[in-house]
Amino acid sequence: MYAGIVEVMKCPQCGREMNLEEAVEENNEIIGGNLYCPRGEVWGIS
Repeated sequence: MYAGIVEVMKCPQCGREMNLEEAVEENNEIIGGNLYCPRGEVWGIS
């Protein structure tokens, strides 16, 4: 996924903004990491 898309992503559970942590990037694309919601939901990127 492209790095810029994280800025517009919202949590599907609560609608809040997601935070990207532990990102692994390659050629300006995120190929791994985790998306975190302020409520504690976590989604892995692989």
